[in-house]
Amino acid sequence: MTSASFLTVTNLLTIAKFYSLFKNQNHIMRMVEDINRPEFQPKSDYQKKILHYYVRLNKKILCCFFGACFTTCMLWVVYPFTVPVQEGGTRGLMIDAWSPINTDTTLNYMVIFSYQFVATVFGGFSNFLVDCLMSGFVFVTCAQLEILNDTLRNLKPFAEQELFDYLVEDSWSSAVESMMNKKLIECVVQHRYIIQFKNESEALFTYVIFGQFVLSILINCTTLFQMSVVDSIGLRLFSLMFYQYCMLTELLLFCYSGNEVIVQSSKLLSSAYHCEWINTSTKFRKNLIYFMTRSQVVMKTYVGNFFTMSIVSFFKILKSSWSYYAVLVQVNGENRD
Repeated sequence: MTSASFLTVTNLLTIAKFYSLFKNQNHIMRMVEDINRPEFQPKSDYQKKILHYYVRLNKKILCCFFGACFTTCMLWVVYPFTVPVQEGGTRGLMIDAWSPINTDTTLNYMVIFSYQFVATVFGGFSNFLVDCLMSGFVFVTCAQLEILNDTLRNLKPFAEQELFDYLVEDSWSSAVESMMNKKLIECVVQHRYIIQFKNESEALFTYVIFGQFVLSILINCTTLFQMSVVDSIGLRLFSLMFYQYCMLTELLLFCYSGNEVIVQSSKLLSSAYHCEWINTSTKFRKNLIYFMTRSQVVMKTYVGNFFTMSIVSFFKILKSSWSYYAVLVQVNGENRD
């Protein structure tokens, strides 16, 4: 029963992701354009490095994910040719599944094998590409929050840098404070756009990722069970191990990026406090307090309005998967007895 159920669930999730992508393609294009809005542009070389860091981080995780997907598919392709031919000359397929035609003949076998190969490879890499898009939106939110933190900590240096070239010394102090207040207002606007972008990306894929979280428990426990009943160390075991690695990397991709949103959002209050506000006017201090009050609400990415995308959720899913795996092993042992 569990021999191919893990792959069936994965394919169903891929279909759901593509449906959501196709349904919201115009909205997604608008969000891609929103990334280039002036409020999201870096204001210093350090902030450019922040953007490059998150781009590289996303690429590294996705490269690991891609490599695991490719290796898993290749192991599934090679595996049937390493298994001895069954009685009657029947050779096993990539995936244990029902086929509408008899695979005893070479032609029928090649047709079904080719179908499974194309479907598996297309499904795996399609799932990978959609995950690239979804995780990319979350990492954009992470990068913008860290840029906002840097801007808040350096309000005065940014204000002085903008005024340095054309301002006379007599009016320096009042002009710097006025520019700091202007920069603070820009930070408020940027914060609002970040919240808006986060909410829009969350609304696009919330139920798809919710399904990913829930069904990951089923996928992980059934894959672990399949690994435990493999007779010997070979390609079958390694293919299941790489498939398990794919699923965990995919899950970690969402949980880690969502956790970074929480971490960077929780730093806003401290970053605002560490700007040079001591010698500023009452007006600037009031505006700063208003922003600090709003930033006390930590930004979280929810899936299905139920789970938060965080490292805590990742370990909870692993714990639940292991519990259900233990139940499967126990039931299987009782049936054998």
